[in-house]
Amino acid sequence: MRREPRTEKTPAILASFAHALNYRHPIDTIPHERIAAAHGTNFATVVQALRNANGQLVPQPRLPELGIELRTGETAMSNGATVQGPPFVSAGRLQAGLHMAKHYALIETGHGSHFWGVPNRNVLSEASNIPVIVIGEIVDPEGRGKANHEEYYVRNPIWVDNLPEDHPWYGWTYEQVGSIMDAMQIQAERVNTRMLLVWDPESKGRDETYREVMKDVIAMISAEQEIDYADVPVRMVKELTETQMNCLTADDVRGLLAIEQAQTRNRHNNAMHRSRGSAAS
Repeated sequence: MRREPRTEKTPAILASFAHALNYRHPIDTIPHERIAAAHGTNFATVVQALRNANGQLVPQPRLPELGIELRTGETAMSNGATVQGPPFVSAGRLQAGLHMAKHYALIETGHGSHFWGVPNRNVLSEASNIPVIVIGEIVDPEGRGKANHEEYYVRNPIWVDNLPEDHPWYGWTYEQVGSIMDAMQIQAERVNTRMLLVWDPESKGRDETYREVMKDVIAMISAEQEIDYADVPVRMVKELTETQMNCLTADDVRGLLAIEQAQTRNRHNNAMHRSRGSAAS
């Protein structure tokens, strides 16, 4: 974690976190139905979000305001060129499954490429090589992200004209692309991190190791930032069924959160039991 940058919390940044849009409410105060996004990235990006952005995935224009360096992203650094992204976070709809988010996470860890180029990767630590699917809560109070998505991806996807011939959507009509984009993707002003899914991209059996490392790092960030991230569970992708990978429902999210909460309670009870045993001896 020492290799990952920690930004200075200026008075302006601290004040912005108190704003309703930037405040990350405790998970027990929100309906699980609002946890509707799946964003594929790497653990370095998650560390940045937890450490420097109040546990939120934020759009590219917000990063400089928080002192965060732009290091990954589809429109961020492709073919060596930096392109300013929109003021929204794009993610897959949970109901459309997790495969698209998994695909993007592999790209961000060096195991794939976009159709228009391989993103440049600034690897400061092993965290950049751990793929993560962020399951998050949509924050789009004025519907600006939704409106942008409908305008540029559903009703008028003019970018389809520039797709290369080997793209599976090459030659599709605007209506065809708009229909599938409406079913697959969602945009919002923020995405609050509520759960992380991890796996070993090289299938060398490191899933559990990555999970434990991530949990330890999150605990360290909580102590460092004095923010309680104990409600951000880390699950392994292999714990999900194929049905859940194809469509993750609010009930599925509720169940996965309940499993982690039960395990957290068990760890706490075991620690208390050991503590009492040591005191008695």
